[in-house]
Amino acid sequence: MIRVDGIVIKSIDYGEAHRIIHIFTKEHGKISAIAMGAKKTKSKHSSTTQPLMLGCFVLYKKQASLGRINQSDIIYSFPKIRGDLLLSTYAMYIIDLTDRVIEQEELLPELYQLLIDTLHMIESGRYDPEILVRIFELKVFSIRGYRPHLDSCVSCNLENDEFNYHFSIKYGGFLCSQCVGKDSYAIKISSQTAKLLRIFQYINLNRIGEISIKEQYRLELQEVSRYFIEEHFGLNMKWLKMITDIKKMYDL
Repeated sequence: MIRVDGIVIKSIDYGEAHRIIHIFTKEHGKISAIAMGAKKTKSKHSSTTQPLMLGCFVLYKKQASLGRINQSDIIYSFPKIRGDLLLSTYAMYIIDLTDRVIEQEELLPELYQLLIDTLHMIESGRYDPEILVRIFELKVFSIRGYRPHLDSCVSCNLENDEFNYHFSIKYGGFLCSQCVGKDSYAIKISSQTAKLLRIFQYINLNRIGEISIKEQYRLELQEVSRYFIEEHFGLNMKWLKMITDIKKMYDL
């Protein structure tokens, strides 16, 4: 029997009345557990087993078996995110990405704290959620051992802020104008986008201020992230298209 604080990053319906959930915790990594009867509206686990719920869980678990939740209580439910379609889609995207890049019971306290801090910052409404998501992605790349090479040309190590920037998904970093031929699929990006990638890779979340970014640079940042995730993690993130479609709705 263990007691854990964690956030539900995935919830799967099981049978007519139950749910299997993935809980991401600081001390135990990702834990999978079944909540009996959680789909029933009167169940004590009905609300606590929904995705994006930060809670306290008491569960019975043997070594490699699926745990069984005995007790669950809400710590925080992120109400502002849940009440906004675009914010909730950003949040679902980063918890889905988290779920898919970590293994069962893999201890990653840095990633856990990054996820919780990012969600609280989105919830606060004081920060641009799209920028927070781009920063989150870059931090995840580094934590998972795929840190992009953003300080110089990944091939020849040329350090020159004036060269024509291309980002190579294949090689995981910038290619200068002399080396760009090594990757015919390298993405042409603006110097401003290149600078933003560097800033986002190094910045601490608690030092983020008000940042205004043109739509062109936002699209370039998303393109780099999307293809990087597909190439190095083998993931097709459906949430990115949903975010794009919902943003268009908000602009109408």
